[in-house]
Amino acid sequence: AGILVEGVSGGGGIEAAIVGVGVNLRLALGGTAEEVRREAVSVEALSERLVSPVEAAACVVGRLRAWYDVLGQDAGKVTQAWRRHSVPWWGHPVEVRSGSDVVRGIAIDIDERGGLTVEREDGSRVVLLAGEARELRLARH
Repeated sequence: AGILVEGVSGGGGIEAAIVGVGVNLRLALGGTAEEVRREAVSVEALSERLVSPVEAAACVVGRLRAWYDVLGQDAGKVTQAWRRHSVPWWGHPVEVRSGSDVVRGIAIDIDERGGLTVEREDGSRVVLLAGEARELRLARH
């Protein structure tokens, strides 16, 4: 799955956010690169159940609505839930790509704005608000 959020801002700050969500419901991997075949997964593969696009969309929209309401009341609850339910990368090496920029380091936390905190090899920390993150797997000898 993937999420793309773009903000619209004006003089008073962020006025709107456009959220795009993509979910792999079913995958046909024939002719796909080996790297993609190793990493790709779908709802059908994980649940052994084919979910229709309408059912998936209804579920995603329902959850977005519930969390949107929580966000308006207590943003800290959203951040705490995000930490609990996110991928188990805390303390692991990651790579984040944003355009031509690449940041590698250890995934430390997310901040109150939802930015991923990464500690670089030199000990400096950077907070990333956009990009495609992936866990780096160390080569085994």
